[in-house]
Amino acid sequence: MHFADTFADGSHFTRRHWLLILVVTLVGAAAGGAMGWLLAPAPEYLATATVRLQSAFLSDSSQVVHDGQASEGLSPLGAVFSLAIAEEAARRLNMVPAIGDPDMRKAAPYLGVIQRLRQHIETRAVPGGVVITASSDRPDSAASMANTVADAYHIERKRWRDQRWVEGKRLIEAQLVGAEQRLGEAEQDLREFQEREGPVLYAEEAKATLDSINWLEREQEELQRTKAEAGRLEETQKLRGAQAQEAVLVKQLARARERYARLPKAAAQVARLERGIKVEAEAYERLKAQSDRHVLFGAQQQGEQIDIEPAVAPAGPRTPLCLRWWLVGGGMVGLSLGLVGAFWRETRATSLRTIDGVQVSLNLPVLGVLPRYRERALRQRVAERLPASLTPEGLAVISKLFPLGSPESPQAEGIRAVQANLEFAAGDPLPKVLTVTSVGVGEGKTLTAVNLAVSLAQEGRRVLLVDADLRRPTVHERLGLARDPGLADVLGGSVPWRSAVQSVADLLLGSLGIDPVMRAPRLDNLSILPAGSQAGSSQPMSSAKLTALLKEMREAYDLVLLDTPAILPILDAVRMSAKADGTILVFQGGKGGFPALKRAKFLLDHARAKVLGLVLTNVGPEVLPETGAYGSDSQ
Repeated sequence: MHFADTFADGSHFTRRHWLLILVVTLVGAAAGGAMGWLLAPAPEYLATATVRLQSAFLSDSSQVVHDGQASEGLSPLGAVFSLAIAEEAARRLNMVPAIGDPDMRKAAPYLGVIQRLRQHIETRAVPGGVVITASSDRPDSAASMANTVADAYHIERKRWRDQRWVEGKRLIEAQLVGAEQRLGEAEQDLREFQEREGPVLYAEEAKATLDSINWLEREQEELQRTKAEAGRLEETQKLRGAQAQEAVLVKQLARARERYARLPKAAAQVARLERGIKVEAEAYERLKAQSDRHVLFGAQQQGEQIDIEPAVAPAGPRTPLCLRWWLVGGGMVGLSLGLVGAFWRETRATSLRTIDGVQVSLNLPVLGVLPRYRERALRQRVAERLPASLTPEGLAVISKLFPLGSPESPQAEGIRAVQANLEFAAGDPLPKVLTVTSVGVGEGKTLTAVNLAVSLAQEGRRVLLVDADLRRPTVHERLGLARDPGLADVLGGSVPWRSAVQSVADLLLGSLGIDPVMRAPRLDNLSILPAGSQAGSSQPMSSAKLTALLKEMREAYDLVLLDTPAILPILDAVRMSAKADGTILVFQGGKGGFPALKRAKFLLDHARAKVLGLVLTNVGPEVLPETGAYGSDSQ
């Protein structure tokens, strides 16, 4: 039965709009054929040269290894696109003069020639090297450019390799001189002390005690790391064992420090000086070993070889696109545009024209409407009433926070109407947990949720706004806050939810700035839990952990407002609405059509969610005059 209804709807749709689809398809095919005829490309020749790195020591051509760590080298792909190699190739091709004046090399004509050369070069990384492809309108020019760029890469890589080795050698030598100087100073301090104090009793005992203290402190640090890891992973048994070991270590450390304090000061000083000599000697030996490895590394670099497989002049140009493919492509584009136009007409035909029509058709109260507005005009009006010191980022944020940026605007009145009608529809007191969702994507649910949360907070309620749209989180952007940590991190167990909640202090430090926040009354009642850095499609939105989390939030706040995903693309909003005390459904008239709205309402009813009402967004003058409530912002 469902298939038959769908087929019938499609058949009726085609009969109603067949002429529009046919005309636009034919126009698209004709336009594609004309474009293919007029814009046929000039002949283009491609030549390819291959650069291969061969070394008995370095297996990865894109990295060099130094002191056990990988440092970024001249990878084939990055080297070919570098300005230095492009400049060297341009000189060899006599495209630019071989000048040494830095100012001349920064001139626009000089850089323009090099940039044009780079536009004719494409690279593709292969194991052990890179393939360089040059394009030109002449076959001999394409081969010459490919071979010249390959030679320039060879020269520039050798120059870079030698420079890096010399810089590393200088750095290590400077560190060796410093280490040797510090070692000598430490030995001199010990000799002077021994000459001044003479034989020192208990020196060996002080040295052993100091070594014991250092060892115990290292063990204590390791146990503290173990405790932190066990606490994060909630491993109770491991945590208790680490705590018990730490208690024993603390006692041992205290006894060792008491024993060290009772020793003669001269013995303690000798132990400290001898330990300083040991530390400096070990550092010196490490630098010596590093210097030896660097010398070996330089010898390894000399073993690297670069083989170039030269390019040859191509026999023919690259085949241009056939005219028939232009016709087919134009027809497909025309067909797509025809279907889009037909769907648009169908949407406009099925969109609700009056608020009364919404209430009668869905048996659902309309909580309020947000009039259509022009963002530029609204931003200019907000900028006029706020200080000039407001940053562009802060202006972009506050212009869409209607109760703060434009409290006298029709949009702010719409938000206050939603709040008043919500209290009437839900009763007093309001439900503890409300979800705000929409029929489809981009209908203004987040805009509605954020502004409603601000308005309710200014009325004196302690409001927690939660960004539960983990796939497309935007609450943090609407308020100029950081995205993490947030709900996804809380559900993942990496952070407690109270630690992830952001408050008015974060608003002060965010994009809004201090002045707009300080002007807003009672904004300290608003708390925000953003989506978090781990947001993704795999979050367990129906898990028992979320249920427990909502229970704790109920007890901590007067109202928890959840900004959930749209209903039709995914089912997260339906699942979360079933866990909430009420749901606000946002719908942009003229975008999704009445069938989509009915489908969303059916899914919520099927999940036994309590839908409190509907908020219409982006409402134009064709609907608003019938309500007698608001006017559109057309200035």
